[in-house]
Parts: sequence; C-alpha cells; structure tokens
Amino acid sequence: MLRRLLFATLSLLWVRLSVAQLPDIDTFTRDMVRRDGLIPVYLDTLKGKLYLEVVPSGEDLLLVPALPAGLGSNDVGLDRGLFGEERVVQFRRTGNQILLYAPNLTYRALEGDAPARRAVEEAFAASVLWRFPIVARQGDRFLIDATDFALHDAMDVVGRLRQTNQGTFRLDRDRSTILFEAVKAFPRNTVIEALLTFSSEQPGRFVRQVAAVPEHVTLRQRLMFVALPPPGYRPRAHDPRSGLFYITFYDYTSPVGEPLARRWIVRHRLQKKKTRMRPSANR
Repeated sequence: MLRRLLFATLSLLWVRLSVAQLPDIDTFTRDMVRRDGLIPVYLDTLKGKLYLEVVPSGEDLLLVPALPAGLGSNDVGLDRGLFGEERVVQFRRTGNQILLYAPNLTYRALEGDAPARRAVEEAFAASVLWRFPIVARQGDRFLIDATDFALHDAMDVVGRLRQTNQGTFRLDRDRSTILFEAVKAFPRNTVIEALLTFSSEQPGRFVRQVAAVPEHVTLRQRLMFVALPPPGYRPRAHDPRSGLFYITFYDYTSPVGEPLARRWIVRHRLQKKKTRMRPSANR
C-alpha cells in the first residue's frame, strides 16, 4: 500500500513538473500562422504540423466530420457532401494531455439535481475519442498537437470500402497531408481539412471504375468544431401520427408511471429577427 501511494505521489509530481516546464504559447508559435476563431489554429507549414489552442473547461461543442469531395461511385456511397456522425464533445485536461471527451447523451437525468445527474453519468460509459499531447501553455490556455487528429479516418472510409467489397484499404500517411489553405477559424466554428489517401493492392471493381489510380484513392476530409446555439431552445415531444423524424433517449428522472424513453422531433430552430421598420416613401 505504501509503495502504491509513493508511486502515485511521484507520478503526480512528475506530471506537474512536466506541465510547469512547458514553453508559453507565444514563444512556441512565434513563426507559425495563426487563424483566430472559436478554437484558434496554429499552422507550421514547414513541418506539416497543426496545433489547436483550447481551454479545457468541459464546455460542449459539436464535432462534425464530412467529405467535401467524394469517390464518385453511388454503389460505394462515399459521395461529395457526405456527413459523418455528429457528436457532442468536450476538451478535458488530465495531467499533461487533453482528452476529446464524448458524453453519453443516450441516458440522461433531465429534471434531476447534481447527484442524480452524476449517478446516471457514472452508470453508463462515455467515450474518449482522442488524446492530444500538450506542447505549450499560457495561463488556462493549452496548445495541443492536433496533426494526427486531422489526418485520421474520421469518416471510416476504410470500413465503408470493406463493407462494399472494394478491398482491404489502409490509410496511407505517406500520401496524406493537411490542406493548410483550407484550414479556417470563425467566431462560431473552426474547420480543418486534409487530403487522405487510402491504399490497397487489390481494389474492387467500383473503385477501379472511378479512381484515377485505384490502388491509391485520395479523398478530402473536413472536421468541424461548431459552437452550440445559446440557451432558449424548447424541444417538442414526438407524436407518432406526425411522421416526423425524431431522436430517442432515456430519462432516468421521468416521473413514476411514465416511460423512460423520450422522443423529441428533429426540427430547425427558427426565431424571428427583430427588424427596424423603414418609413414609407409616401408619407
């Protein structure tokens, strides 16, 4: 027991020293291109690196992957404009690393207090989608290396090609790169684009029909971090007679006698914008 306690203490001390010895962000990024926005981006075009400046506050963001350019085969389905699975994510710090954390929204406690919400969170597993190393720090802001994140197969192209019997492809990092000119940051969203090449020695028939070189298929992938809208949205319960699309989740603070499953319709949040009336020209 004493040995474990000593090991844990030394590990914590090492982590604190490692973080304390990090350079500040301004020094580390002195010769890089900065694009300011929801998540500031730093580009090291000479080394082919991409960094994100994050504040690991646990604030919810929306992560949206997409393909702005497709394969060209309807039979495979990797079409231009295809969106992947959207996820609510958070940046959380643990020691000398930042985690991209996805809470489990299938099981919730809508009307419960903090202990009730914590009980539901602890009962059902969340997911860590990525682990970013911290390379610099300035106050509560952390600079993380997101190069590998930008170049990973977020759209599961490898899986889609395998499911459609187009061969066993692999992500070819030697033929993949970040599209630095397409990386952008805005007040409400940050966009990262990359060229990803997938290689196979025996590509399938559909790939051979459309790809320039079927053994090396190159697609553009876009990853978007989007700020959630401000509070005030009122969800609307789904009525099975409406024929509308809906989402389903389980509320463990539902009153006794009511079902745990809740269904909300998927709809746009339309709000009237206040406009100033112009005086009539006839007056």
